[in-house]
Amino acid sequence: MAGVHWGQYLAGTSGPGINLLYISNAIAIAGWLAFLLLPESASLVVFAGLFAVLLAIDTRLEKAGQIERNYWITRIGVTAIVVASLLLTAVNA
Repeated sequence: MAGVHWGQYLAGTSGPGINLLYISNAIAIAGWLAFLLLPESASLVVFAGLFAVLLAIDTRLEKAGQIERNYWITRIGVTAIVVASLLLTAVNA
């Protein structure tokens, strides 16, 4: 999902005050490091947190009118499902 923000940066829709290129890459690297270095259940919790951060970025972009409201609404539902699934899997791992 961080790649979506990279695309928005390249398209010039990131707006002032937020550099989506750096943030999206930092999130991707954080997820990769969590996968490599942490136990499975801990990495799943980190992934859930990273998805929440991505949603927070999209919320900021939606409030600034830089992304479509329909995309943002869909993103809320998808993120909720993904975060719940990751946390449920982490508890059962």
